[in-house]
Order: sequence, then structure tokens, then C-alpha cells
Amino acid sequence: MRDNKLTIQSLQSSHKAVRVFHKPFILSSIYKKFRLQVKYRTNGVVKSGEIRIRGYVDIWNGTYHQRVKNHFVGTMLNQLINQIATNTSNPNNGIVSGAFGFGDWSGISASYMIIGTDTANKTIISTGGLSAPIGGATPTRPNTQSGSTQSISNGAAVVLTSTWNAGTVTGTVGEIGIYGRSNASTGLVGFGSQYYGTGVSFFASRLSVADGDFTAFTINTAAPLTINWTIQFTFQ
Repeated sequence: MRDNKLTIQSLQSSHKAVRVFHKPFILSSIYKKFRLQVKYRTNGVVKSGEIRIRGYVDIWNGTYHQRVKNHFVGTMLNQLINQIATNTSNPNNGIVSGAFGFGDWSGISASYMIIGTDTANKTIISTGGLSAPIGGATPTRPNTQSGSTQSISNGAAVVLTSTWNAGTVTGTVGEIGIYGRSNASTGLVGFGSQYYGTGVSFFASRLSVADGDFTAFTINTAAPLTINWTIQFTFQ
């Protein structure tokens, strides 16, 4: 996801035409950023701003700490669009509305983090999982997970936390993966879709040594391993 572009041609309000121009998604040394430049006219004066979606991850293992880059993969991008496009009214079968989310995070069921040892394979938009998860075909999930929302300057954020107790996992970490829960589909759904179904896991993000996102580290088994995944939406 290195040169994606998001384009919105125009929006109409009851008073003025609003034009929105695009910029490429911008990558920094810490964040993977989406930038949407907005230009609009108020009382004859053209103003502009950017809406940014930024993801970053903090790794804690005893006194060890790294802040690393985030890579949203294609299924996560699909879910962001599905959330906007789907119908939130679903009166007939009682299934929770909304296309996707991480609201069941504390249950460590459909939404969870996993870690792996691979240091050779890079992340691409179609990546659907880790290359060498710790625990093999049944990856070792965290012992506890929690989430919170935050109001920040010019925006809002969600923080997802996963903790493996001391001694739960061993080895050298070279990749980190995050799964969410989709009530719709891992692909794009039709505009106005509803009656989503019972929900399935989807792969949202992969961080890896191969991509230069972070430095491989050996787990200190005498201390818990805690990973915080933060997504920020801000208007600049």
C-alpha cells in the first residue's frame, strides 16, 4: 500500500459546491498515513485542510519498547469503505448493524493480535495472514485484550491492547498481525447492503521486519509482552 490514491470528485451541499482534491497516501518513518486534502469556499475565501488516518503500534516487553509502523492490508481498506456504504438499519433479524469493527476485542474471539517469527516476507495489499505465526496453525492468542477510544487534538483515536502473560510465548518476533470482525464480507459489498450475517474474522494489518517496520527482538519470557495498536483520525 505504497502509492494508493483516494479521489472524491465533488460534494454538493444546500448552499455551495464543495470540491475535494486528492493527494497520495503519505508514509512517514513512524506512521502509515492516509491524507485527504479538502478545499472549500467560505464567503469567497478558499480554505484547505487534510483528514489523516494514522496507525502506529507500541511494543512493550519488560523495559524493552519499540514504536513501529502500521500496514493496513486490502481487507482493512475494504472494511473502511464497507462501513460507509452499508445500511445501518437492520430491523428484521436483529443482527448488529455496521460492517466491521473490533468491539469484541476483549473476548479474543474474532478480533485479536498474533505474533510470528518471519523476517523475510514483505507485506503486500493482498496479504492475508502471518508467514510464520508463533503457535503454528493455531496461533497463540493473547491472554487478555482491552480497547478504548480517545479524544485527541483535532480528532479521535481508538487504542487496542493485547497482552501475553510472562512465559506464554517464546522466540524472536519478526511480524505482528491484527484481525478484526466483519459482519459483511472481506471484500467490497454493494452500496446499501444489510443483513450482514453472523460475522467472520478478517486480516486487517501486518507489521514486519522485512518491510523495515521494526527491529526483530527476542521475547523476554520473564516479563509480559504488551502491544498497543492505535488508529487516529485527525483534521489538519
